Amino acid sequence: MNKKIKVFLTGGWGYGNRGDNAILAGTLAAIDSLDASVDLVMTSFSAKELKTKHGMDSLPSVHALLSFRKPWNWFRWPAVYLWRKTGLLLLPSLRRQLSEMRSADLIVFGGGGYFNDTWKDAFPSRIVELELARESQTPYVILGQTIGPFSDKSATQILPNVLKPCAMVAYRDRQSADILKLAGLQSHQMAYTADMAHLIPSKAAVPSNGKVKVGLMLQGFRQYEARSGLLPFGRIANAEEYLKSVLALIKRISEQHDVHFVMIASTSWDEKFMRKVEQGMVSMGITPEVAQLEDARVEKFVQTCQAVDVMISTNMHPVILASLAYIPTLALSYHFKLNDYMSRIKRDDYCHRIDDFDIAAVVAQASQLISSPTQERPALKENVDAVVSDVQQNIDLVKGLLKKGGRHG
Repeated sequence: MNKKIKVFLTGGWGYGNRGDNAILAGTLAAIDSLDASVDLVMTSFSAKELKTKHGMDSLPSVHALLSFRKPWNWFRWPAVYLWRKTGLLLLPSLRRQLSEMRSADLIVFGGGGYFNDTWKDAFPSRIVELELARESQTPYVILGQTIGPFSDKSATQILPNVLKPCAMVAYRDRQSADILKLAGLQSHQMAYTADMAHLIPSKAAVPSNGKVKVGLMLQGFRQYEARSGLLPFGRIANAEEYLKSVLALIKRISEQHDVHFVMIASTSWDEKFMRKVEQGMVSMGITPEVAQLEDARVEKFVQTCQAVDVMISTNMHPVILASLAYIPTLALSYHFKLNDYMSRIKRDDYCHRIDDFDIAAVVAQASQLISSPTQERPALKENVDAVVSDVQQNIDLVKGLLKKGGRHG
């Protein structure tokens, strides 16, 4: 491909989630590999965050324009409803998005875990965004997304209208396939992939010469979300017990090994709980390093996750980014998507539920990894490289769409 192409890119970033910014970094790497000169138009929930994290400009996303959390947006929804029913009176801000979509060769919906009705505020906006893409008649693809779960049956009833016209849905969790089939997608429209953050250029981490560095990403307490929905609490039943368990876990590791803890907040809203953990550690005589990531570009978040020897995380992207550098991980999972990923890289035994983990068992596994952090790397490399290869195949599918000329072929 030697021609210049236009790509309209939108997704679930701009919310203070550094993992979603890692997804965007991988998606941008994929677009950079399209063997063409790309004119890129992007949207974001926060233009400021996109500029800070990636140095790029953006339009406000459909969700930014329609979020119910912004009082003035409530006045926009009657017009949106009228447009959906009649095709008339599209708001100027949405008309601009539609115009940009129509002039594009390809529309890309970036991946993540946001396409479900758990996020009550965002889901209606996601549907409107897909309806605009369908209206534009430009081919559109979804890359590396978890589809569902949906608790409301009415949500699944509107999926065929916006998902069946998709040129391709590359889903990152196996459970998504069932939902896509129910939505009427054909096998040629579906591809099993993985998180787009796997396309971030990476290399194996260099083992520390001094103390073993243990990365900690610990979010606040919550119920575990399975494919069927939220499960009853396990042996840890409340936030107070959870904090005590987390601190007990850290204390036992510290007593058994002379390690250097690095606290890595994956999202802005995790920082409050991480500060509680830090205070608890200090009261026990443990002084952790706290990674300063507030105004840092996404590259610093990636480098921080890949500068430890062992990662312990409740969140998915510190696990992915560490794994890309072949760093062994322990997961205290709150969601089936993290369990799916740990299974995919054949580390099921190192994945525990956030509300149902045995401290002694986790400490024993952490101790094994800390004692010999490089022992796991050959097997981890083989398994992670296989996942990266799966994601790269989707770039070839996108190239195939563009070779057909996109909308303007």
